[in-house]
Amino acid sequence: MENLTPRDTIQLEALNAWKDNNYMGTINLPTGVGKTRVLVTAAGNDIRKNPDHKWIVVVPRERLRDVEIPNEFKKWGYQKEFKSNVTVECIQSARERSGEHWAGVCIDEVHNTISPENKKLYENNTFDKIMALSATIEDEEKQEYLFEFAPLVYVKTVKEALELGLISDYRIYNLAVNFNTEELKAYNKNQMAYVMFQNKLGGRAFAFNNASKYLKEK
Repeated sequence: MENLTPRDTIQLEALNAWKDNNYMGTINLPTGVGKTRVLVTAAGNDIRKNPDHKWIVVVPRERLRDVEIPNEFKKWGYQKEFKSNVTVECIQSARERSGEHWAGVCIDEVHNTISPENKKLYENNTFDKIMALSATIEDEEKQEYLFEFAPLVYVKTVKEALELGLISDYRIYNLAVNFNTEELKAYNKNQMAYVMFQNKLGGRAFAFNNASKYLKEK
């Protein structure tokens, strides 16, 4: 076997861990380590071996659906499989599917798909293979729900990725701000409203990404 880079090795380990768990599982990798390649390889190889298998790839944003995911299948040599057997959808439309059976599903940024509304994707359809991808899943309730059908099979932490030189170093600065009574009251009120609407929009990361995209288009 040709020499593998640390990034290649992690991706291969993640794929093998997923296969060893009967093709059902969650892979937790930091951004920049190559989650999308793992997704593409899993779906592409299965379709290549089984030309009748249909896969659905669920993503949080339109650019991923229309540009990045198709380009990744082409980049890694699975363009034919993509065109004939892969459907890519944003979670907002994928969750409306019902009574369907798929050979496999890959869910990018899976933490965005476990809101009460988005759960319909899993509850109303069946899948032979499930690959859930996430950089982080902080909410314990979401973890418990997800791991019932896609248990955590592989993890690489940010610290490990840093040590391998796969991502750039960073620093976090916390700056304290003192509020008076009225400011604290207003802050708490706005924070409660923010959390409420954030949850309605599918979670923190999903809401942030959509808001960022909207502001760029303004």
